[in-house]
Amino acid sequence: MSRSVAFARFLKGTTPLASLEMAVGQTSGDGGVIPGLSQVDGRFIPSVTNPLAAYQRIADRISGGGPTMNTPSAAEQALLRRQSVLDFIKDDVSSFRGRLGPEEAVKMDFYLESLRTLERDVGGSIPQESSCKQIESPLLSKNTMMNDMPEHSRLYLDILAMAFACNITRVASMMWGGGENNEAVKFGDIDISAWHSVSHGDPDGDPGRQITRLQAYFAGEFRYFVEKLKSISDGEFSLLDNTAAVLCTQNGSSQLGSAQNFAETDHPPQHALFVVAGSCGGAWTTGRLLDAGGRNHNDVYVSIARAIGMDVTSVGRAAWCRGPLIT
Repeated sequence: MSRSVAFARFLKGTTPLASLEMAVGQTSGDGGVIPGLSQVDGRFIPSVTNPLAAYQRIADRISGGGPTMNTPSAAEQALLRRQSVLDFIKDDVSSFRGRLGPEEAVKMDFYLESLRTLERDVGGSIPQESSCKQIESPLLSKNTMMNDMPEHSRLYLDILAMAFACNITRVASMMWGGGENNEAVKFGDIDISAWHSVSHGDPDGDPGRQITRLQAYFAGEFRYFVEKLKSISDGEFSLLDNTAAVLCTQNGSSQLGSAQNFAETDHPPQHALFVVAGSCGGAWTTGRLLDAGGRNHNDVYVSIARAIGMDVTSVGRAAWCRGPLIT
């Protein structure tokens, strides 16, 4: 189970959406097929890849959900009492699920969870705080590829900020391409023939410079998102103050200045910087540079888990965890 799913399960029921997963780019390159950053039981949750679809998923929940029912049936009355209509058919659902294969069963579980989320929206409305403002709907309705980034990226980030400000969800992930992506990336000063292949190239040569330029672009997009959260009030603090926004990459470097055997290391996990913006409600002091001392990235997420009230000592693989890294 991925860290975002662990957080979503802990916070389940506090918001209309347990989590929101978004992704940009083609993920069926040489490195495999990874449609997002979140997994349940080893299977990836499909991500939203269309800016209009992402917007509708949030905006439809800001104003409430369904129409008022004047003469509700027993099932409709259950919805109004915040009971699940699925409970009325749980025996049928259980019987049907038992006839499915493992992969289809996982898909059905995901679908049923989506239905329960929709049910929580029917018959009620989301409280409209002063910081909750519905932005204008994007006009773009297409699956976003890497070269659409300059036009699409900030649409997703604005939608994500709206989701947080309106308390539609408290957990989200945004994947830009990734090592499994082998698209050509050409915009601005970035000219990458195939991301996955180039990421295995000489870190001291042009491949390394191209990957650095791409990561610099992502850092600029992350800064835009951080500034967006900082501009939104959340009580007496900003939305950024009450958030932990994490920027990370799988393109580390095991050599740090030496191209020897770089390609053989297969996206090395060493020396991959993490940026954590916001203090997650004052859980730690910001404005610091921390040396992880060889610890795994899981401990960053252990810090976030503890900050939101989870009584855990590990997130992900327990053997990789040594406790909160950020205190």
